[in-house]
Amino acid sequence: PQVSSKPPSEDSVRQLALAVAQGDPAALTKLLELAKAAHQDFNTNSVGLTDEEKGRLGRQTFGPLLSAFDVLREEAAKGSQPALQAIAQSITIPEFQGAAVRAAGALAGAGNEGALGVLLEPAKYNIPLATAVGALQLAADSGNQKAIDALAAVATDDSQRPLWCMAAYGLGKAAESGNAVAIDTLIALSGSTNRSVQMAAASGLKAAAAHQNAKAAEALRQMPSQ
Repeated sequence: PQVSSKPPSEDSVRQLALAVAQGDPAALTKLLELAKAAHQDFNTNSVGLTDEEKGRLGRQTFGPLLSAFDVLREEAAKGSQPALQAIAQSITIPEFQGAAVRAAGALAGAGNEGALGVLLEPAKYNIPLATAVGALQLAADSGNQKAIDALAAVATDDSQRPLWCMAAYGLGKAAESGNAVAIDTLIALSGSTNRSVQMAAASGLKAAAAHQNAKAAEALRQMPSQ
């Protein structure tokens, strides 16, 4: 499929992102114009495509925008307050939200408390809970207890059953590292009647058991077909 307008070059978009990181508000406005055009192109050209074709079109259309937010994330990690502010502001803008939450997740995984705070309050920023759960995994992987607790809260909330599998996988690395909250949550999920949730829980428990965690090993022995 061909997009209706030529996507901007990755280099030009990265230069815009650098300008944003240096405090140029006009550059962020220009990025938003490009993002709106990209969404319009995708919506126009994705009609009738298979999921695989939509995936290819999405990578082609939104690749430059993701690169821009990679630059903002890198600059924020170096201490650029304009870059961090731009990411936080962009999370509330529909055309930016996916890329901005991805950047915030990477920053949170690297220990940025501001980015983590945004992901811990998804409703405040109109972030879908499923998106926040996915973005919190890197912070949970790095052992951040706030992120682990947030994923555990989702995984033990009956009203969030559709997200249990995602939350379980998000807790896997923490369980492997011996985190008690993660292990206890996965043990609880191992009793689910949903096979996908069972498999996700078992994955983390196996990793914990491989590191000599007795509770995880016992939970696995009590699971069917484990």
